[in-house]
Amino acid sequence: MTMVLLILAVACGAFCVWLTVRIVNRREQWTAWTVVAIAVLVYVAGLVVLMDRKLPAPLSNWID
Repeated sequence: MTMVLLILAVACGAFCVWLTVRIVNRREQWTAWTVVAIAVLVYVAGLVVLMDRKLPAPLSNWID
């Protein structure tokens, strides 16, 4: 499992670098929308994690 997380972390970092280079060099419309979509996904994932920690145990088990 540790190896999988390491590979995913490296892939995510490489994707972020690639996307940054695309935005800086080309300023295409799809890159801006991709950044917005990724930001929204990260924001929603962060909210889910924070909400899961504050829910009582029965509700937390129901969500999983």
